[in-house]
Amino acid sequence: MTDPILDHAYEPPEEDGVRLDNVAFAIWFRPRTSFRFILRHCPGRYILLLLLLAGLAQLVDEHMAMYQWWYDNYLLLLALLPLAVIISGPVIHYIFAWILQRTGRWINGPAKVMDLLAVLAWSSLPSIVSSTLLFAIILLSRVVDNGLYIGWMLDIHQYLSLLLTLWGLILIIIGISEAQRCSLLLALGNVIGLVFALFLPLALLHFGFGSFL
Repeated sequence: MTDPILDHAYEPPEEDGVRLDNVAFAIWFRPRTSFRFILRHCPGRYILLLLLLAGLAQLVDEHMAMYQWWYDNYLLLLALLPLAVIISGPVIHYIFAWILQRTGRWINGPAKVMDLLAVLAWSSLPSIVSSTLLFAIILLSRVVDNGLYIGWMLDIHQYLSLLLTLWGLILIIIGISEAQRCSLLLALGNVIGLVFALFLPLALLHFGFGSFL
């Protein structure tokens, strides 16, 4: 018998107006219904693509200020880009999902790692959009010789990026709430648990061995 979760030819049924062909749009305006649809019917669909795009978006956000260096060393960029995208996308997000699953036990959350990975993948859409806009602005700056115009666009993008980042965080909390079957407050606690799990060892390492460094 075919597993509808793993079978990519499976067409999941519509749920409250959310379908596979409009879920990427619906998640912006009906996140809870969209996450419920994803987790029930297609948690594995499009995850790898979204995570790779999220990894690329992360690299764009962090290193686009060095675009002139990358432009001059494009061969090195082409060599390193696949590995960097895989690490900052699927690998890092899988680690985050695993930690969320473990810390979610504190709130009696039943979510599996793949459920939480799906939440993180779909919640990365705002950052993907933000990085796409930034990349377009940088490409435009290579064509349009108007520093004032480009600077104005970058200022607008800075505020827009902040809003998209906040919305991405809200999506994560709502998605975790659906995956863990808990309130938004407990979902926020799950996210805080992830932050502590990530930074507490680094803090202990810093304070414990900082004097030897």
